[in-house]
Amino acid sequence: MQDHSFPISSFEIETFVDFLLTGERQKSIDYINTHWEYSPDFVKIYEEIIKKSLYRIGELWELNKISVASEHLATSIADSLLNHIYENVPSKNSIGKKIIIANTENEVHHVGIKMVADVFESYGWETFFHTGDVSVIDLIAFINSKDPNLLALSLSIRTNLPSFKKSLLQIRDAFSDLSILIGGQAFSKGSNDFLKEINNLIYIPDLYALNKFIKIQMNI
Repeated sequence: MQDHSFPISSFEIETFVDFLLTGERQKSIDYINTHWEYSPDFVKIYEEIIKKSLYRIGELWELNKISVASEHLATSIADSLLNHIYENVPSKNSIGKKIIIANTENEVHHVGIKMVADVFESYGWETFFHTGDVSVIDLIAFINSKDPNLLALSLSIRTNLPSFKKSLLQIRDAFSDLSILIGGQAFSKGSNDFLKEINNLIYIPDLYALNKFIKIQMNI
């Protein structure tokens, strides 16, 4: 019998990437179901399969090896798979804490922030997340209206870093005490020294680190 334990091999990731890019929705579901049977941990499935596959697809897109249409198709299937996986996660009662999770201007990738939202919700947090790019003015207004315990921001494309930094500084000026989590594929591709210049900013490299962070916040 094939070993379906984690971590997943690069060959298996490439197989799953092919399923996503060619629109093989049922094969993608079967692939996920097989790994879930051996390791029913949605954080591992998200991190080791969905995230790694989408990062690989993002790299292919940046290298002009796949079309925008193929990238969108893959993202659509991955999005539906998150819903499929999360159906198996037991719901938790609300703990009275709120987090806003969003992209900033010029960022439209949403699967990553949905994964983050699912992890927080699995611990009973109330989550609010925006699936498209949000102007910093609108985001600041939304933060004012919800008064969250945390804000999480995602950046996928490194070339959007200047705009991201500008938005981040505006948010920090508006909410000096609000803890801000940041993450995304863009931060794995260069120096992030600027992060040290912004107070109360926490870089979360992956979902395992996020899981650990939440447990510390909740003293569990």
